[in-house]
Amino acid sequence: MATLENKSVKATLPAVVKYNNNPDKNLPPDGLIAAAAYIRGEHSVERLYSRGHNGCSCNPETAIEQFRMSEALYREKKCGARESGLADGKTPTIAEHLFMSFPADENVSYDLQCEIADKLCSSEILRDFYAISNRHYNTDNDHSHILVSNYAKDGSRKLSLNKTKRAALQ
Repeated sequence: MATLENKSVKATLPAVVKYNNNPDKNLPPDGLIAAAAYIRGEHSVERLYSRGHNGCSCNPETAIEQFRMSEALYREKKCGARESGLADGKTPTIAEHLFMSFPADENVSYDLQCEIADKLCSSEILRDFYAISNRHYNTDNDHSHILVSNYAKDGSRKLSLNKTKRAALQ
């Protein structure tokens, strides 16, 4: 059975996206054909091993811009003329970093992990938010990282992952 944890991302969105898209973690042990295609320049690792959800690009730089645009829309709707609407010294949460981990003995296929990430991101809780996911192969257990924007795509609301909603996502 998979476990799901989350951590709020504040000012480090580019660093988290870079970590999630690290080819050393994303290339599967049997990914020689895909790696060769990458080296030949036919594809990018991001397009091979990143998945965009809810209209989000699988390209990391574009995904960051989409996350920032939804935040700007939210601030404009909420604050109007005010600059940020935040108390002095407070850093906004830009995204939620979800970690989906499977026990080592389960051997979950790439396709099944993608299907689970797709279902998770299209759930009633997350479907209005941009998300990008990556599967990592750098540990003994299969795991995926899902980065979900903290702001709805239309800027109408913020994401709230309280205990009840986290339990519903399990």
